[in-house]
Amino acid sequence: MRKRETLAQITKRIEIYDRFFGNFGYECPLPGHLKRTINSGFPRYDLLVDAHFMAEMCAGILVAVTDYDRFEGKLTLDLAQEGEI
Repeated sequence: MRKRETLAQITKRIEIYDRFFGNFGYECPLPGHLKRTINSGFPRYDLLVDAHFMAEMCAGILVAVTDYDRFEGKLTLDLAQEGEI
């Protein structure tokens, strides 16, 4: 798939989140994140934050935010196979 087509699909998903947040009076962070990513590339913080951010921007899907200092248990980073939902 071409990059522009992928970007269009991601943008469409992010717009859905933006409308959802707006319906409850909140601002969705994804449109701003996408704009910064397109203009400046991916920021680098640390592995967990970077993986979280890249998952959001590459798929246009909001990923839950967790307070890392309060996280208990194991964290698994897994990649989907092509076509997997």
